[in-house]
Amino acid sequence: MNNMKPELWKVQEVAARNAQARRVFRQHQLGAGRARLTHAAAATSASVDEMLAVVAYRSRTVARSTCLLRPMSCPASRPN
Repeated sequence: MNNMKPELWKVQEVAARNAQARRVFRQHQLGAGRARLTHAAAATSASVDEMLAVVAYRSRTVARSTCLLRPMSCPASRPN
């Protein structure tokens, strides 16, 4: 998956690696089948880049809120 273009990734592989991706796919009512990410994005009238941008945004938001709620779980706040 690392050496492939994002357009060739399968929905199931992306969902398995990222919890936020699962939530985005569920919100858009996409099954985690073996469909390519391009087909899944086309089903939602979005591009692959837009779909991955939403996943990245949600991942950053969750990480940020985790650091606010539990500061010691954030790598930047741990003592050296």
